[in-house]
Amino acid sequence: MRDYRSTVSGQQRVAVWRLKIANEGWSAAENVRATVTPIRPDGQGVEQRIPWYEAPRNSIILNQADQSFLDLFGVRLGSDVINEICLPTEAGWGDVGQPIFGFSVEQMPRFRVCITAKNARPLELTFRKDTTQGCRPVLEK
Repeated sequence: MRDYRSTVSGQQRVAVWRLKIANEGWSAAENVRATVTPIRPDGQGVEQRIPWYEAPRNSIILNQADQSFLDLFGVRLGSDVINEICLPTEAGWGDVGQPIFGFSVEQMPRFRVCITAKNARPLELTFRKDTTQGCRPVLEK
């Protein structure tokens, strides 16, 4: 797994952190979905589905030796935005008339990602954000 950055097009600029998911199993992984749960200083946040890069897909099939990317979260870019992150919905990053809402990085210093498939065990990963590197997600061991 690796992280990637890109920019969401449109009026709002967002640097998106993506996670590469690869199927290293012997068969296709069916109905693969993912959720993110913020781990906040005052307790755990609300679990939310997150989209695949090829939105608006809610789930995908990953064939053997196939890969795809999950959009974990975005960092809003702009002169008036300081340390603000945002989460996509399962349908993606919004569209005209559907603005992306952000919140302070301090509200989500760590988060958990759970990836599930119909025919595989769930994979749970916990990340922290490195604010010195553009809120880069860092896998906790």
